[in-house]
Amino acid sequence: MNDELYIKPRFNEIDFMNVVHHGVYFSWFDLGREHFFEKRGITFQKLWENHRELNMDTSVILPITDATCKYMGPVTRKDIVCLKTTLVRMSTYKMDFHHDVLVNRNRSLTAKGKTTVVLLNARTRHPIPISKDIKQMITAPISVDSSLDEADQKNGKTAII
Repeated sequence: MNDELYIKPRFNEIDFMNVVHHGVYFSWFDLGREHFFEKRGITFQKLWENHRELNMDTSVILPITDATCKYMGPVTRKDIVCLKTTLVRMSTYKMDFHHDVLVNRNRSLTAKGKTTVVLLNARTRHPIPISKDIKQMITAPISVDSSLDEADQKNGKTAII
């Protein structure tokens, strides 16, 4: 299961070498995961406040327990980035994501990342199992975005942020 999000680098994300600063990629990975969940009807606010709608007994948080990034080329202010976020594994308590950063001008891979999130009870900070409802929402077909043309919708693309 994957999702694409298009990002236009902002001025504050560019370093003195006129490329996107290496730390920004982790913020983009956050955006990719958030977008991945939102397209499937799961918001962080819903996990926190409305957990009962998801048949969870408690408020849930999703901290990152592991994050890596391998850089293979620069991204400049002029580029449009395609961030491809893929859920590669879902176990009882955690989800592993891969993130590919592609420069839109030639779809060249400029960075690859991995992140792991764990479901925790927001109060006790102990791991809790991913509910059946959340698993079903994650694996169900996603709704289409009416702001995109039909070809982009079929390819899972999303508007530029």
